[in-house]
Amino acid sequence: PAERDAMAWAAGQTAPDARFLVVSNTQWSIDRSAEWFPALTNRVSVATVQGYEWLPRFDRRVSAYNQLQLCASQDSSCLKRWSAVTSSSYSYVYVPDGCCAPLRQSLLKDGGYRLFYGEPGVDIFQRVDPS
Repeated sequence: PAERDAMAWAAGQTAPDARFLVVSNTQWSIDRSAEWFPALTNRVSVATVQGYEWLPRFDRRVSAYNQLQLCASQDSSCLKRWSAVTSSSYSYVYVPDGCCAPLRQSLLKDGGYRLFYGEPGVDIFQRVDPS
């Protein structure tokens, strides 16, 4: 329920063209946050794998997802590196509870991000310096 509330909030409080990184530190095949995020928010989840199984470059999509999830145990600079390597832009970072303490703490301290939504179950950070 907390994640559904956060996703509904994101759908109502972000621009229709908003792009999200969903970092849950979960295998793509069982990542309910990444899988449901686009459907429940009508927003782009940049690295979500589900729905791409039948498209070209699926393996590349899985690899990019796996690399992003490694950021769960690192700091916010990992996200910037991932973005540069994959040529993927984003404006928000969605982090469910029970995941990503090092990344979450780094995002809270990084002046390039602000806590946009912080409720039990999920934190959503807005990227305020996309450069």
